Amino acid sequence: MSILLVGLEGALVETLGERLLSAGDEVRILVTAQQDDDRYRHAGLHVAKGRSLEDDDLVERAAQNVRTIVVGELPREHLSAVLKGARAAGVGRVISVVSTPSAVHSELLEASPFEYTILVVGRTLIGRKPKLSVASIAAAIDAADDLAEGLRTQLVLNAKGSWDVLRLPMPARQERPGRPL
Repeated sequence: MSILLVGLEGALVETLGERLLSAGDEVRILVTAQQDDDRYRHAGLHVAKGRSLEDDDLVERAAQNVRTIVVGELPREHLSAVLKGARAAGVGRVISVVSTPSAVHSELLEASPFEYTILVVGRTLIGRKPKLSVASIAAAIDAADDLAEGLRTQLVLNAKGSWDVLRLPMPARQERPGRPL
């Protein structure tokens, strides 16, 4: 299966990419011109590079034959373009990874035709003291991609019930301190 990562960077991309590649998935990442794409190529990810995430045609090309798009915290214009490009490419599922509940992500995904899971990971993604390790977030993303078809939900990852939905044990808080995403 092919997965496209958009709006994610650093250790989360590397950890998630390694996890997905080891499971036999094809992993693509959409990067903008100012991002260093060599580190992702060396990790085995297929890199699509463009000027802006507001370019829905770029997203459509990068998302050909992709089942799932994983998006990070994006401004409304970028997320709108990503969803437009994903729809044109025939993508079926979106996993949104946000630090706090996002009205923008909820509103746009609820209005979309996609199956979706919004994963609320806490303050980890905005540089404060992490509550979850990068490995735990990567495991949650991977598990969210395997959830039942037709699911349209939001899971707050500091709640045991969310981990139950993902069919994973709830991790201990701050498994590995200080590793930036």
